[in-house]
Amino acid sequence: MIKKNPAVWEQYLTVCAHNEHFMEYRDIVRNEIEGQLAVYWVEEERLKKLQDVSKKELDLLAS
Repeated sequence: MIKKNPAVWEQYLTVCAHNEHFMEYRDIVRNEIEGQLAVYWVEEERLKKLQDVSKKELDLLAS
């Protein structure tokens, strides 16, 4: 590329550097979001179980 079209070499290098930065940043963000979602789903499951227990207790009290 540098031999055939040297005028775009600097621009090409800049685009590659930006791409490398954003790919790394994207991985960081994805890992953070996946971690947050894992915590969220665990809490959702805990609350669902708690809600199921509460409903059963209310049903017993109503009987």
